[in-house]
Amino acid sequence: MSGHRFKVHTPNLLKEIGNNNPQLWALRIPINLFRSLLVEVAQRAIELDDDQLHRLMMRLTLYEQADPESADYDAALAQRMTA
Repeated sequence: MSGHRFKVHTPNLLKEIGNNNPQLWALRIPINLFRSLLVEVAQRAIELDDDQLHRLMMRLTLYEQADPESADYDAALAQRMTA
């Protein structure tokens, strides 16, 4: 599966699961905890400064530069890192 280059907009996925489905209200707290953990993982990835890890973080939209909804979005960088 590592040969496939799919992307996931993780923040939007979590928002969709947690906020937009009333039947899943009980998941709101665990989803927010998971989101917080992913923020920590992204911060650690920045500290480690590993190219492969940066690419994975970009594919998961865990860096602002990879998020088209962010003011810090860098389309050229996102394309280069996730290609």
